[in-house]
Amino acid sequence: MLSFTGLDHRRIVEPGDFELMLGTSCRDIAYRSRISLYGETRYPGKYWSMESAVEILRE
Repeated sequence: MLSFTGLDHRRIVEPGDFELMLGTSCRDIAYRSRISLYGETRYPGKYWSMESAVEILRE
């Protein structure tokens, strides 16, 4: 989920610091955390896809 399209039009993941934020909108951030990725620059590959699973529980 931390990849982007580079100048050569390939997906890329670079090491560095990222700030994760959760909230109802960009003006209402309920949770904020900083993470760091270490290691070599990576290219996710031809069959990479951005997917995430979400479950919403209602009372």
